Amino acid sequence: MHSDKLICQNSDNTYLSYIGTMTQSVLSSFIDVLETLEKCHGVKFPHKLYMIFIETAQNLMQYSSHSEEIYKIYLSIGKNQDQLYILTQNLIDKEHKKKLEERLNSISQLDRDTIKEIYRQKLKSGEDKHEHGAGLGLLYIARHSSKIEFEIVEIVDEKYLFTLMIYI
Repeated sequence: MHSDKLICQNSDNTYLSYIGTMTQSVLSSFIDVLETLEKCHGVKFPHKLYMIFIETAQNLMQYSSHSEEIYKIYLSIGKNQDQLYILTQNLIDKEHKKKLEERLNSISQLDRDTIKEIYRQKLKSGEDKHEHGAGLGLLYIARHSSKIEFEIVEIVDEKYLFTLMIYI
C-alpha cells in the first residue's frame, strides 16, 4: 500500500504538507508544486526558500533512519504571521542524535557573520567533507534563514524523532 500523502493548499498558514518517503522525484514534485502556487495563486516565495528547502530535503534523504522497511518523514511549508517556515520531522538513529544536537546547539550560539565565515572556511578547506557531501548543510540553512529551532525526543529503542523548524 502506498501511503505517501501530499496536501497542497493556499491557506493563510500551510502551502504544502507531506507525509511519506523522501526521494529525488518527490523533491522535484515539491518544487513543481511551489512553482505552481507562485504562477496560479500569486504566492511569492523568495529564492532562499527553495534553496533551504532543497538542502533540508537532501538531509532528510541522507540522515533519516532507514532501518525500518519503510521510513516516513513529515514536511510542511507555511506562513506563521508574516514569516515563512519549513517544518520537518523524521526518525534518526542514536549515532546521529548526539552529533546533530552538538552541531545545532553550536550553530545556534553563533551570529550571522560568524556562520558566514565558518561556512566559507569549511567550504575552502573541505574540513567536514564526508560521503554525503561537504558537511555544510546545517551551516547553509542557518546562514540563509532567520531562525532555527529543533527538538530531539526518544520514541523507541534508540530511535529519535527529530523536529526542525526553519524560519525564513
